[in-house]
Amino acid sequence: MRYENVKGTKDFNPEEMEKRQYIIDVIRKTFEEFGFVEIDTPCLEKWEILSKKGTGGEGILEETYKFEDKSKALIGLRYDLTVPLARFVAMNKKLPLPFKRYQIGKVWRYGDVSKGRLREFLQADIDIVGAESILADAEVLACASFALRKLKIDFLIRINSRKVLNSIMKKVGIKNEFVNDVLRSIDKLDKISEDEVKKELFSKGFSRDVIENIFEMIKSNPNELKVDGIDELNKLSEYLKLFDVKNFKIDFSLARGLDYYTGPIFEIVSKNKNIGSIAGGGRYDNLIELFSSEKIPATGISLGIERIFEILSDYPKKKRIFVALSNEDVFEDAIKIVKMLREKFYVDYDLKGRKLSKQMEYANARKFSIVIIVGKRDLENKEVTVRDMESGEEKKIKIENLESFLEGYLELV
Repeated sequence: MRYENVKGTKDFNPEEMEKRQYIIDVIRKTFEEFGFVEIDTPCLEKWEILSKKGTGGEGILEETYKFEDKSKALIGLRYDLTVPLARFVAMNKKLPLPFKRYQIGKVWRYGDVSKGRLREFLQADIDIVGAESILADAEVLACASFALRKLKIDFLIRINSRKVLNSIMKKVGIKNEFVNDVLRSIDKLDKISEDEVKKELFSKGFSRDVIENIFEMIKSNPNELKVDGIDELNKLSEYLKLFDVKNFKIDFSLARGLDYYTGPIFEIVSKNKNIGSIAGGGRYDNLIELFSSEKIPATGISLGIERIFEILSDYPKKKRIFVALSNEDVFEDAIKIVKMLREKFYVDYDLKGRKLSKQMEYANARKFSIVIIVGKRDLENKEVTVRDMESGEEKKIKIENLESFLEGYLELV
């Protein structure tokens, strides 16, 4: 029988996991440096939460995994981390505001599968709940930018506002009940061509004149367009420059497909790889109110770990040490060395009682940086042989000096 992963899911081998974990560690550290605290929420949510009017919208619900459990309750796999956060805030009314939270977790969407686009994927989110000021939007963008710079990713931030888009829709004569329908089509501009988006809008019943007017306005110069929301975007631009975030542009074609956005929206794209957005978010001042009697403003951004993984080519590899035994007679001495080194290093040893040559083959296949060979003759001199697996160079090192030698040596390789 031939086994396969469920379409849109992926196994990660140890080398891939090391790279993935490095990305997560850098992002997590940055989040905490900016004052965000971590929460976790269930992968499963009641369908009434995920499908509530004003949350993700029809498009996202079509991609949401939904099922009936044994008690006949309708359940869904979360499609983002924002709606669960809104539910969390509504259930925890005594949170001190502003509440700066981060969460790193998997989400699921039954969408098209391509490079960097899976149906099960990992997101790293930061959100600020309870702050009306555009400064909060600048803060989440500054934090995301700082994390991506640490990862040495060359990127561009696109910013827009739902207020601007809503104002444009009003000027071209789109009724309120059809605005989100138009924006869902415009949101596809980074996936399909402008002509295809226009055809989709035409198929939805909008006239060619209205469609042309929409595109004329979203292509306008930011300094010339006079609509609601422009002042907020200008303020956001000022704050970003204050945070030394300069690689951004105002782009009126940016829509973001989720229905809950109410103000500034943003997306981060790689300058070097055409892989879609690597981060996105915006302000959602009405979402929490759907689950609570209180209106609480909020804004946030989500970083896509899978897409960052595809972009990142250079990252520091962990330096691992393998302790090899020349024969069974040195087993107890080798274990003492393993225990000593594990206080500071990543250390493994052979569990199968193999000959030294087979141990070396295994260490090479596992890509260990250093192999420490424990031999009977060396032990008589209270030393071991240290081999650099890349260069093949070997040195005799006194056991009492082994820790300090490795600390210095591993910093250089």
